[in-house]
Amino acid sequence: MKQVELRVKNGFPVIAQYRDYETAEDPDSGLFGTIEIVNVLTIKGKPADWLDLSEQDWTDIETACHEHSAGDFREDW
Repeated sequence: MKQVELRVKNGFPVIAQYRDYETAEDPDSGLFGTIEIVNVLTIKGKPADWLDLSEQDWTDIETACHEHSAGDFREDW
């Protein structure tokens, strides 16, 4: 499992734990990006279930995970 640190909710720092999958969404175009967000934690590693994340926060988390894993996909599909 991978993780990335980012700020959400008015600058609150969190850690997003995620999995990425090595299967291409569209091998012909080279588009990859199947990401599964597993946990959102505080910087101290505690579950952040109490955080009421907005739709924009979730979009930011997903974007951060995609950007963090961008260099991990094979280019030779």
